[in-house]
Amino acid sequence: MVPPHFFVTNPNNEKSYRIKNGSKAISGSIILNRKIKQISDKGSYLELISTNGNVYSANNVIIAMPQKLILSQILFKPELPLELVKTMKSTHTWMGDSIKFVLSYKTPFWREAGKSGMVISQIGSVTEVYDHSNYQKNQFALMGFVNQNLRNYSIEVRKSKIIEYLSKYISLEVQNYMDYKEKDWSLDDSTLTKEESDRISIHPEYGNPAFNKKFRLSSNMDMYYL
Repeated sequence: MVPPHFFVTNPNNEKSYRIKNGSKAISGSIILNRKIKQISDKGSYLELISTNGNVYSANNVIIAMPQKLILSQILFKPELPLELVKTMKSTHTWMGDSIKFVLSYKTPFWREAGKSGMVISQIGSVTEVYDHSNYQKNQFALMGFVNQNLRNYSIEVRKSKIIEYLSKYISLEVQNYMDYKEKDWSLDDSTLTKEESDRISIHPEYGNPAFNKKFRLSSNMDMYYL
C-alpha cells in the first residue's frame, strides 16, 4: 500500500463530463411518478401499463434500470427468452449498495488552493471524492462515496469520520460546510431488489453478448436489449 500522496492526472486520458443544468436538460418531455409494471406486444406497437393504471404506447422502449429489477418489477408479454432472463438474474448492480454523500460550501476553497478536490482511497473513510460544483459557479460542493466499513454506523458518526478524513487530506476548511446529505442506494427500491446483497470491490465485467441479441416479439416487431 503506497503512502498518501498528491498525483497529477494525465491530460490525454479519456475525460468524464457532466451535463450543464443536469440530465433533464437533454431528456425532453418527462412524465414523472409513473412506474411501469407491464410491457406487452400488441403486434404493431408496444403497450406499457403503469402501476396507477395509465396506458402508453410506443414503437421502442428503453429501460434504464438494473437488470435484476427489470425482472422483479416489470411483467413482459410474451415472456423474455430464458437465456436473457438467466443473464439478467446474474448481472450485479454495480455500486447498488453504495452510500453517496455531498458536502456543500459557500466557496470552492480547494480550487482557491490549487487543488482539484479529488481524493481516491482504498482504506479511508471515503473511497472517492470529486468536485461537484455547478456550471454557473454559484453552488459549490464535494461529492463522494463512503467506505463500506462505515455502513453500520449512524449518519452522524459517518459524517464525523468523513469530515475528519477530508480535513486531513484536503483542508481544515472542509469543516466549514453548510450542509451534509447522503443517499444510501441499497435502500432505494429502484436500485436493488430485496434479495440482492452481494457486494464486490472490483468492477465486474459487463456487456454480456446476450444483451446484444434480438428476438422476435411478433411478425412486425423485433426487440433489442443493449
